[in-house]
Amino acid sequence: MNYLPVETVIHPDEKAWEITELDRVVPGLPGYRRIQSLYVIRGDEMAVLERDLGDARSFTAPEFRCLSFMVHTAGELWDMADFNRDRDEWFRQRLREIDGESTLTADWLKFLEERYKRVRNQSQFGPGGAIQRNGFSLAGAQTALADMRSR
Repeated sequence: MNYLPVETVIHPDEKAWEITELDRVVPGLPGYRRIQSLYVIRGDEMAVLERDLGDARSFTAPEFRCLSFMVHTAGELWDMADFNRDRDEWFRQRLREIDGESTLTADWLKFLEERYKRVRNQSQFGPGGAIQRNGFSLAGAQTALADMRSR
């Protein structure tokens, strides 16, 4: 197994490769711990600084990995990790809002249903109106749907 050299000090202005916050088992401690690992390149080798942030059950933020590829400094990556960990509820709420705004799946299912009905010449009559579909081939149905969507 290939082990990385473990560093005890990394300067905040030093360029970094990546930062992770993962739940891992630490020998000698019970349960899972949240470990923050910051990877830097020293000379020709990758080195890592690891911090034990505490019991994994006390964190509501998901595990985190941010690749920098030597673009950001160690201090910037630490700030990003702190922001992600502290603003967890805001991010989850925003993802729920974005998911609620998306109609992609509903629109796609509606499109497939309309194409199915056109190909099978399924007419519809009722109190809401009437739709009369007359003999379309699959190519004709696709052309008609394309025309309908372009309006």
